[in-house]
Amino acid sequence: MKKPQTWRHWAYHNLDMAAWHRAGISPLNRIIVVLILAAVCSAVLETEPTIYDGNQTLFRLVQLAFAGVFLFEYIVRVWASAENKEHESEWQARMRYASSLPAVIDLVALVTLFLALYGGEGALLRLFRLIRIFMLARLGRYSTAFHAIGSAIKARRYELIASLTIGMMLLLV
Repeated sequence: MKKPQTWRHWAYHNLDMAAWHRAGISPLNRIIVVLILAAVCSAVLETEPTIYDGNQTLFRLVQLAFAGVFLFEYIVRVWASAENKEHESEWQARMRYASSLPAVIDLVALVTLFLALYGGEGALLRLFRLIRIFMLARLGRYSTAFHAIGSAIKARRYELIASLTIGMMLLLV
């Protein structure tokens, strides 16, 4: 007799690319990709004054809806990561997921969404909009090309840090 599937098990296997045992990405992840692209389109449209002016309330509601959906997704991902049996405990699995690069990118995207909702005007708001466009980085978990780039950066991180440090020092001189 087959063991009944829990919601957490279902969420883990539908949200975690490594746990999905079929070709391609899960239908749930396809929906998330569409939502990410829609959120980025919304952020881009907000930068156009002729579209944004007069529609601030609509953009704020859309932004609030995206923030709520992505916050829920993040919480479910952390909760469901306890299904990863590679770790000793559920909390270790959750902490390992929460400290992973994809989870940190998700968290930064979430923080910028909420800061833009409650942030100021002017240059600060434009900065939040620019950072929100980087939500495209969230798509990295769905692409082997992003994984290859991430692996290359990780393999050469010390050289990159040294180069960045030297470059910053040269800018200051």
